[in-house]
Amino acid sequence: MSLTKSFLIFFIFAFLSLPSLQASAEEVLVISDIDDTLKISHVLDPLDVIANGLRTDSYFLGTNLVLEKLMQQNSQAKLYYVSNAVRWMMNGRHEKFILENHFPRGEVLLRESLSEKNFKLEMIGTLVRRHTPQVLILVGDNGEKDALIYEAIRLQFPKLRVLTAIHLVYSTQWGDQVGQPLRPGQRSWVTAIDLAKIWKKEGFLDSAALNELGGRLTMMMLGQNMNSAHGAIAFPKWMDCRDVFSQPLQPNPEKFVWARAYSDLMLERCLSSFDGA
Repeated sequence: MSLTKSFLIFFIFAFLSLPSLQASAEEVLVISDIDDTLKISHVLDPLDVIANGLRTDSYFLGTNLVLEKLMQQNSQAKLYYVSNAVRWMMNGRHEKFILENHFPRGEVLLRESLSEKNFKLEMIGTLVRRHTPQVLILVGDNGEKDALIYEAIRLQFPKLRVLTAIHLVYSTQWGDQVGQPLRPGQRSWVTAIDLAKIWKKEGFLDSAALNELGGRLTMMMLGQNMNSAHGAIAFPKWMDCRDVFSQPLQPNPEKFVWARAYSDLMLERCLSSFDGA
């Protein structure tokens, strides 16, 4: 075999042995909560959470579209929905919620009994060990313990890149229903547009996707009846997002034509509507 041919074979073998620039099957793991993250549940209200638990038609506007776009642009990523809801109590309603509202396909993992106090923490840990991802994307809300649990996961896997996005549905400073504070490094979001901006900044969505989602969702929000009780709603009447102005949200990319209208909408809904409260 000639020296040139031997070198060529060696070069091809070495090239094929290099890590792929494309996301491997286990590189990105996406885990999302459901209640008050995707589904409008109002978990801090004892009556509402029961009534909403029986429904499958109410979700935060655009969260299905943004999650779908994330999975499209990271096609080898794995997605799980991990909730502290008890399986026998939900009777299939969380699975029905994901399917009927066109969220991307992913396994729904629920507690089997009320006695499983650390279910979410343990299940996420199990999934991380199973898939050994390079990046873990966590999506939750500030109604109960997501911020605390996700921080515990970050500390449990210190070499893992963890990107946490917490839905600000309750204020930590005002009102009777007090939300949980974010931990250092966690990102806050109010609408699906904010979530898309976070993922764009971190390299998981491209500019075209953000522009498409931002324009479409801003128009849908502007056309919404603020008194709507069910369906796809950006700002449920009970939602208190005043904390958005004290959190490091991603700035609006002013090059997009929808950015100013979205900023005005956020100001009106998250601040002006609470004037005098």
